[in-house]
Amino acid sequence: MAWNKSDFPVYTSSATNINVTGPGTWFVYATTQATVVLPPRAGIPNSDLAIYRIVASPTAAPVIVSRSSADLIAVNGSLTATSFVLNPGESVDMVNSGLTWVPLFGSAAPLRPLVSGKYYGAVGVPLATGTPTQDRLRLFPWVVPETATYDRIGSLVTTAVAASTLRWVIYRDGGGWPSTLLLDSAPAGVGVGDASTTGWKEATISQQLVAGRRVWLGLIANGGDPGLRTFSGTTSIPDVGLTSAEIAALTNSASAGVFQGGVTADPPATFTGTQASNVAPAIWLRKA
Repeated sequence: MAWNKSDFPVYTSSATNINVTGPGTWFVYATTQATVVLPPRAGIPNSDLAIYRIVASPTAAPVIVSRSSADLIAVNGSLTATSFVLNPGESVDMVNSGLTWVPLFGSAAPLRPLVSGKYYGAVGVPLATGTPTQDRLRLFPWVVPETATYDRIGSLVTTAVAASTLRWVIYRDGGGWPSTLLLDSAPAGVGVGDASTTGWKEATISQQLVAGRRVWLGLIANGGDPGLRTFSGTTSIPDVGLTSAEIAALTNSASAGVFQGGVTADPPATFTGTQASNVAPAIWLRKA
């Protein structure tokens, strides 16, 4: 296989516009979103085992992988895509199928296809109502079921509190624990949910997530403690890592997430919480 050849090179670049010129690993570490353009498929043997590997550094901005000329990319069961996004720390191998470029990563095909316009959240988790403490960033893990763009994020307010707001976030996974901020629903003060009335609250977003990857969904209540639809107090999510002491301490309330206190303004760029939480607000994402 070409991947094992000693002459298979590695390229690194901090540029924001990169044209792939040949097989190899193209490692992108630009802190501003970069676009990587694949070479024309013409002249490349069908099913050539020479792999064009694109790697986005964990410290890079999201990377757009695009195609040259009229070539297409097979993404998420479609043969007509023209680009897709690699989030920081992700990689993809591109192979010529003779018809399209085919991305070979664990999320190339949907694990569980979703319906556009529908909302999705944690699977098989019983719901209840609760009052997460204000100014606490509470997160729970979610394994993305389908590579797609998600355009809404929201929660249900069951008990209103005057002047209280909700701010939704998504954090990247850092090896079993939340790491860096991927999405803030209100980076410019827009996208905050009004929790002074009951009912469904949401923010408009545009976030591509990759199937099979774990992310951490969360929110922060500021200005009060509104009642929310939450996971049941007896819920334990296996993806939330616990110490043996934490497991022994669980009684009627099991671990539904993790939290970081003292978040009164913007969410932290890096999650530094160390405590498991027995309250997790239920959060849903809508597939665009």
